[in-house]
Amino acid sequence: MLGLLLLQVLASCLCLGHSEVVTSFKTACTQFFYEKTPPGDTLRPTNAARICQRLSNKYHFATMYDKTRRIPVYSAYIYKPAPGNRYHSWFVEPQVSFSITAHHPSLTQT
Repeated sequence: MLGLLLLQVLASCLCLGHSEVVTSFKTACTQFFYEKTPPGDTLRPTNAARICQRLSNKYHFATMYDKTRRIPVYSAYIYKPAPGNRYHSWFVEPQVSFSITAHHPSLTQT
């Protein structure tokens, strides 16, 4: 049993991504919001979790999570385009392509 617990602790230390639940975005992860000001209380669910997510010990984005509905309300990050070519074609999921293209013929796959 102790060996299993030790293995679990070791595995959690090897994980590169971490998240931190904070009490307020006004004191943590402010760099991801416009003018370092997070949205007001209108976008705050009653059972909210504010999560600052990091990778390699550096914060990458902030997420407001609704624990009651188990969905993210919003995420904030800084977009930095990477060098490279962009693929300009659109794809339609085969599971929904028939129903979409029947109502919107302009959305056919290229």
